Amino acid sequence: RYLTLVHPDDRQRVIDATNRVFHEHVPYSHDERILRPDGSLRHLHTWAHPLLDEHGKLTHLIGVCQDITERVLAEDAVRVLNQDLERRVDERTKTIETSMRDLEAFNAMISHDLRAPLMTIQLSVDQLQSANRSLPPDVATDRFQRIKRAATRAADLLNDLLSLARVGVKPMEKTRVDLSHLSTEVAATLVKACPSRNVEIS
Repeated sequence: RYLTLVHPDDRQRVIDATNRVFHEHVPYSHDERILRPDGSLRHLHTWAHPLLDEHGKLTHLIGVCQDITERVLAEDAVRVLNQDLERRVDERTKTIETSMRDLEAFNAMISHDLRAPLMTIQLSVDQLQSANRSLPPDVATDRFQRIKRAATRAADLLNDLLSLARVGVKPMEKTRVDLSHLSTEVAATLVKACPSRNVEIS
């Protein structure tokens, strides 16, 4: 009657263990599932030890059948939580790795963009220091303007960095950009930075 209550997937294992304890006098200790008359599933831990008489004949068994359903359900819940935690950690790790790669690329780009105006400032200062005191006013004015523009550009880049750092917490704003004017300014800056280079910009 008891075997009819054992879960079909566990039934053969219970039958084998029972046969061994009866015929070979081998004790057993295992977990099994039973289906109660109301249809509910319970997890049990059972163990049985054979008692033999002086002739080695089995007289009866001593055993315990313990309901471990609560423990099994708790272990299953912990297992699910651990799997979910591992998945979230894995996703977070991939996100961090992607962010780090993006940050490295961003730093490389920014260091290049910041180096350009700073080089213009340094070159202009070097030219002013080495120039003759009789430097024509218009030439001096042009070089001072180049220094001012480069310093302003560096300050703008730093301000843009600060704005970019807040982009995740601010709403998106659409702004019209004159790319033709912007590219003309960039080209002019490059030409002045390296006047000796023969470059055609289209």
